[in-house]
Amino acid sequence: MEWEAVNEGEECGMHTGAGHGETTFGPGAMGGQSTPPNECYILRGEQLFPARCHKLHQILPRDHVIRKTGGGAGVGRPEERDPQKVWEDVFIHNLVSMEAAREVYTVAIDPQSRKIDREKTRALRGA
Repeated sequence: MEWEAVNEGEECGMHTGAGHGETTFGPGAMGGQSTPPNECYILRGEQLFPARCHKLHQILPRDHVIRKTGGGAGVGRPEERDPQKVWEDVFIHNLVSMEAAREVYTVAIDPQSRKIDREKTRALRGA
């Protein structure tokens, strides 16, 4: 999930909290990957500053606070996921990039035809 808030008031402070998801990650199950890290930023004009956990940050009027949460951990080994399901995650659900399909799920998708390249997928998976 990603959210953004704009400070429409006066200068203030923001404490970023305990760091769950920034320094501590949920483990995956049955060979799945752990959660990706949460991220927090302060956008001040054109400059983007990281807002790290366990810190008090100055927030000025019109500053934007941007949070990106990592989501949940994986269940099952990603390289064993059905290639058709990975394709659906890329093109229907918009959950996975083509790069992640190849690097994480070992599914090769032709960028021109948007079809699974079965031969390259087998090679990536070592089958």
